[in-house]
Parts: sequence; structure tokens; C-alpha cells
Amino acid sequence: MKKDQYFPHEVNVRQTNQMIHLIEEQGMTGYGIYWGLMEYLRSQDNYTGDYRVLKPLASQLKTTVSKLLKVLKGYLAL
Repeated sequence: MKKDQYFPHEVNVRQTNQMIHLIEEQGMTGYGIYWGLMEYLRSQDNYTGDYRVLKPLASQLKTTVSKLLKVLKGYLAL
């Protein structure tokens, strides 16, 4: 596995205030969307994404663009 295809995260990230609110408001689906977004951003140059991929990314994550945007805007620093 290439080094740039791995990124660690703390095992207790689900217990942070941000994630507690995310799960309370969006359920575990929102938590999955969050990590799907993190994986997408990690694979991009400078860890930045392109809004033009929202529809295909939502499809890939088996969610809607609306739900993706709620997690993106509410729980990821823009």
C-alpha cells in the first residue's frame, strides 16, 4: 500500500462533540458520509475537493447531494 493511501484517525473521534452532534442530527449515515468525504479529500491534491463532483460522490456514497452538503457544510471546516 502506498503511503499516500493511508491516513490515521483517532479511535475516539466518534466521542468528540462534533461527531456526537453529527450522529445525533444525521445518524450513523451522516458519520459514514463524513468519513467518505474525508477519504475523498485525502486523495486530492492539497486535500481540497471540487464541487463539480458532488453528484457523483453522493451517488458513490449512496446518499443525496443534499445530505452530503449538510455534512460538508456543518461538520467539515471549509
